[in-house]
Amino acid sequence: MLVHGSGNADLTLANIEIVRSSGQKQGKKGRVYGGFYTLAQQDIEKAENYAKMMDGSSPTLYNIKIKNGTKLYQTDRDVTRLSPDTINELVKDGFGVLVGKDPRGHTEWVVIDKDCIASVSKRG
Repeated sequence: MLVHGSGNADLTLANIEIVRSSGQKQGKKGRVYGGFYTLAQQDIEKAENYAKMMDGSSPTLYNIKIKNGTKLYQTDRDVTRLSPDTINELVKDGFGVLVGKDPRGHTEWVVIDKDCIASVSKRG
């Protein structure tokens, strides 16, 4: 089970976007990035802080259950700002979740294939 901090109080599996078509806050203008970023249960405080950073929204935490048998890609590299090409290549190779580091060196779990998510539920 993973945890996701969001400013969306109504997040569902149906409205998760791996590569967002609009409204990206990070990155250089004109570039598109993707991934659904989550953290391990022991890092719930970081997820709470992320949810609180979302301006003008409702900080909410979600449990994200990944399907058994999902292929995991592990790297020591920074996993922020994944390009659609990188995501597509990894998914083509059968991976559903990527595990790596954020710029501060914290471990992040990035869902790159929405089909590997078994369920999404609000915490608490």
